[in-house]
Amino acid sequence: MWHMGAAGDKLAFQGYAHAASQEHVLRVGLGIWTHYAVVSRMGYNAESNAFTSVPDLYVNGLQVTTGIEQVVGNLIWNTGNNIFFGNNVKNGTRPFMGDFDDFRFYDGPLSAQEVRDIYQGAPQVSAGADFTVASEQAALRGAASESEATPISIGLSAQTFWTLVSAPAGGEGARFETPEAESTRVTLPVEGEYVFRLTASNSAYSASDEVTVTRLAPPGSNQPPTVSLAAAAAVNLPAPLDLSAAVADPDSAPGTLRVAWSKASGPGGVYFDDASANATRATFLTAGVYVLRCTADDGLDSASADITVTASGTEDPFNVTNGLARHYPVNRAPLNKEVISGSTLMTVSKYVDGVLGYGLRSPGAKDYSDTSLALPEDGIINQPPTNITHLAFSFWMFHDTADTNVSADASLFNVNLTLGIYYRCQNASPGFRLFQQGPGGAYTLHTFPSPANPPQDCWTHVYACFDRAAGDELELYIDGAKQTRDSYIGKSSARVRGEGMQIGGMTETTGGPQGPITNSVSGGFYSRVFPGIIDEVRVYNRKLSEAEIACLATRPAWFNRGPLPEIAGAGELSGHVGQTLPLQAAAYDDGLPEGSTLACRWRVTEGDESGIAFGDVYAPSTSVTLLTAGTYAVQMEASDGERVAYSEVVTITVNPGGTVILLQ
Repeated sequence: MWHMGAAGDKLAFQGYAHAASQEHVLRVGLGIWTHYAVVSRMGYNAESNAFTSVPDLYVNGLQVTTGIEQVVGNLIWNTGNNIFFGNNVKNGTRPFMGDFDDFRFYDGPLSAQEVRDIYQGAPQVSAGADFTVASEQAALRGAASESEATPISIGLSAQTFWTLVSAPAGGEGARFETPEAESTRVTLPVEGEYVFRLTASNSAYSASDEVTVTRLAPPGSNQPPTVSLAAAAAVNLPAPLDLSAAVADPDSAPGTLRVAWSKASGPGGVYFDDASANATRATFLTAGVYVLRCTADDGLDSASADITVTASGTEDPFNVTNGLARHYPVNRAPLNKEVISGSTLMTVSKYVDGVLGYGLRSPGAKDYSDTSLALPEDGIINQPPTNITHLAFSFWMFHDTADTNVSADASLFNVNLTLGIYYRCQNASPGFRLFQQGPGGAYTLHTFPSPANPPQDCWTHVYACFDRAAGDELELYIDGAKQTRDSYIGKSSARVRGEGMQIGGMTETTGGPQGPITNSVSGGFYSRVFPGIIDEVRVYNRKLSEAEIACLATRPAWFNRGPLPEIAGAGELSGHVGQTLPLQAAAYDDGLPEGSTLACRWRVTEGDESGIAFGDVYAPSTSVTLLTAGTYAVQMEASDGERVAYSEVVTITVNPGGTVILLQ
């Protein structure tokens, strides 16, 4: 049996056959979906000559505690026992006030990965849109991504594979180059209609999608497609680069016009948001000069154009954590922790759907979410901080104009008597205010007009930076664009305060910009509650660069996009039996999931694998010794522990060894 404490601050697990109850103290997420799993490892303890049970508790896919070993009566469940959900017995006195879904019982212990697979949910799978070709080979472009079943289903761990569903007579031998890869090439033996299925599966779920590929007879003549794009571009890391190509097919034949972006050269990995779209976005893992290529294919002929990109900077585009002192992802941390300190003290007014998973909303006129943590500043109370010169804030906001709260200068982020970020929602074109208070009550207030695109009924990224040392600069960026203030009052350094950070509202103070605002119509006061949703709150103890701000404004969070293996040397090799040839590849990665290690392995995909020998099968750059004549295909597999990707295939032709004749 396991149950929740009456105050919602603990879970208790009682093992089978009346083992003593074991409690784990935690702040249970109220008003949101949470995945719980208990794995009870039962066995015989020879030292105590007793059967025992050790429970492990998982919350949102992560193990949060391991119980102590307890003696149990036996290892066999009593037949006839009933299982009750949401109460201790039928019509019992210990009801759970909430909802349940997706109960699972297993007859053996689950591994940590198996529990995480259940939590993450069924993956989303796309085999791509149906298309037509007039050649023997077709490119399948599939994708597997994380589940959208619930806001808490974050992450993906699944294996993918392609299968042939149907084919015209004679086409049953359609062959995939790399059936395990999300995107691969397939050989179509005859003309006709083929259906291929992409499946993604893990230990708990399986999902699939199908694509229809039609092979036509090649026409007597064909006008190839055209591609044009800018010759050069530059980007400052970690910001991404927007790309756009003009693609056309003069005769709209013979097949479907399709686009593919790729890296032709460069010192590091490149991720494309959508490599099959005319307009996409590229993220570079390493600074340097790259050549990116856009290729258009009409099903028979292709054309391409290149763009040279100079990427500058040193920041990691998938890990803007330098100086990150507080982080509230709301749903992506176990038990909604502040992930830097591990604090579970935050009290949330209400959870709703956010920009990613759950977000924070303050429905009442005096509501707010209380982090119960002070700003990351050291020093004497009411004096300027001694450990930092700047504080910066990054978050996403959604102003819901249908909200019925009558608010003014709504508080997005507030710490009483020292700092505030306010939104002038009472105006038709709402702007922003940045407030900082220092020693003796002196303060500065910067007012910014509404952005060109008012942040109403849409998700908007906000970045605000405060000069805590002197108050010389208070900066605001909206969706990555710097805003220009239209007025300001005073100038003041900051002062250290012990009050907690408040999100989406604020407590009432006696006056000044943090005090009540008079409603001239009713004679009462406006609410300072933000009429909308706030999500992905980050607090930095330094000023961020414009490139970092642009990176944060690009996407709410970073998910594992998988490794990027690529062949660094020639795609075709040949030699004689007994020769040893160099085999060169490279593998890049986004560093996710956290704590993972990138692992590479060479494999033979065609030919007898005993006919060649790798020098080091796990090294990207290695050698291959030719042992037996024949044709072989090899490729490198790269895994980050969660996702697997495959390089292009290298074809190796091994010729028979010759006889050396020496003439004198």
